[in-house]
Amino acid sequence: MIEDWYSYGQFKFTREQIEWGIHNLKLLKTGYWVPPPEGYGEKVGHTALKNEAYFIKPEIIAAEIEARLKMAGRDGSMCKHYFCDGDDERTLSIDFGCPIWRVKRRIARAMRYMSGKRRKRISYQKFINWRKKITAPKAKCS
Repeated sequence: MIEDWYSYGQFKFTREQIEWGIHNLKLLKTGYWVPPPEGYGEKVGHTALKNEAYFIKPEIIAAEIEARLKMAGRDGSMCKHYFCDGDDERTLSIDFGCPIWRVKRRIARAMRYMSGKRRKRISYQKFINWRKKITAPKAKCS
């Protein structure tokens, strides 16, 4: 089975791609792209003119992922520990002082906030409260 791998051109910040990017964040920050797995099927020997240094593109992706993690605050930090450092939910539950179900929910919510072609224009706190606002009954005006 071929592992997940994304080229720079394929990177659109979907949830799966962000998970992959967080997992490989340390390598991307050094300026190297993750090599494709065996048998990926990329064209070999294809050359193209390059406008940037080879290390710029991985660093751009790493910087964008780190910015999105920072925007998600404590939940972004939880995602980084989970995907990059390999901590499990139980360890995160102890470290962050919340039950395991809440750790899972916070990671999923942060991933929804961080995914998307562009960064969200609203703060993470407003993103969290947005759903509550929709489902809450409207007050009557007199």
